[in-house]
Amino acid sequence: MSLLIRHSRSTSDLCRRQLHISVSAWLLAKSVINESVKHCYAVLSVSASCSNDELRDAYLSLVKKYHPDSISGHANADKFAQVEDAYRRILVGIFLCCAFFLYTLLLSFVGQYGVSW
Repeated sequence: MSLLIRHSRSTSDLCRRQLHISVSAWLLAKSVINESVKHCYAVLSVSASCSNDELRDAYLSLVKKYHPDSISGHANADKFAQVEDAYRRILVGIFLCCAFFLYTLLLSFVGQYGVSW
């Protein structure tokens, strides 16, 4: 397998257009994903702009509070499942945003340098 890299002015112009389209698509996908998990942040009682540590801390405190086997008076299997589902959905949303962003970077690299296998 050989890697051939070609670069020309027209390839560079095409790359800029592809990168602009890719970034626009990434921002749109990110906003759609954020809208679909907005209620999940409310379930965990954190803002959508919270850090990963804040998200994890909120999740752990609620899981301990609502776990059916906990000795707290707040034990509730339904609420526990809701918290668990909300946290998983947020993690999947973060993963999808990162994966889509990396995909757009790969497309821009291929478009800019004309990489072929």
